Amino acid sequence: MSRVVLASRIFAPESAAATFRLGALTKALRGAGHRVEVLTATPPAALESALDDEAAEGIEVSRWPVLRDDAGYVRGTSPT
Repeated sequence: MSRVVLASRIFAPESAAATFRLGALTKALRGAGHRVEVLTATPPAALESALDDEAAEGIEVSRWPVLRDDAGYVRGTSPT
């Protein structure tokens, strides 16, 4: 078993085509027996309640604060 680390500015539960592709990739890697860790942004507050689903998949997700514009898109990293 190997360790796979994926760094992405977007990941579930945010809704986008990239989210679905990355979700399928991480699940396939996990299904193949790899240890999967995702480094990504903290989702918008409206989506934080959906974070409980991640642990059920056996995928470690580390989230970091980011700056978002009025539409909710990631625009930079947060100093904290």
